[in-house]
Amino acid sequence: MSAWFPLTDPCDALHERFLAALREHVRDWPPSVRAASSGAFLIDGFLTTYVDVPDPDEGTVVASLRVEFDGSSVYANQVGSVGGLGAAGTPESCAAEAARWYLQQLGRPVERHEWFEGGKRVQVRWRFAGESGWLPAPDGSTQARPADRVAVLR
Repeated sequence: MSAWFPLTDPCDALHERFLAALREHVRDWPPSVRAASSGAFLIDGFLTTYVDVPDPDEGTVVASLRVEFDGSSVYANQVGSVGGLGAAGTPESCAAEAARWYLQQLGRPVERHEWFEGGKRVQVRWRFAGESGWLPAPDGSTQARPADRVAVLR
C-alpha cells in the first residue's frame, strides 16, 4: 500500500478509485513534498485528503491543503490566498484535478516573517510569497509593522 494519503476508515469503491488515482499522480510531485505530510479521512460520505505544508526550521505546519471528494465531484475551498477548486467527473478525473491543484499550491513559495524586540524574536507569521494575506497564526495574533526578517522556505 502507498504511504500517501493513508486512510484507516473503510471506504466504498468510488472513494478507493479516487485515492488510488491520486496516489498515482503524486509520483510526479517534487521530492520535497513528503508522504508523511499527507493523510485522508471520511466524514459524512466525503473523503477528505490533505497535504500539510511545513516549516522544517520551525518544526511546525504552516498550512494544511485539503481536497474533498463526494463520489462524483471534488472541491478545495479558497482559504486566504489559496485558490479554490471545483470539478465533477469520474473518480480518476477528479483525482487528476485534485493532484493538479495540490501541485499548483505546493509549488508556491512560503515566507516566514519574524519580528524582534531587544534581539529576541517575539512574533512569527507565514504567508505565500507575493500575497498580502497571512496564513493562520498558531497563536491567532497579528502584527501591524513590517517584519524584521523574512525567510523564503521553498
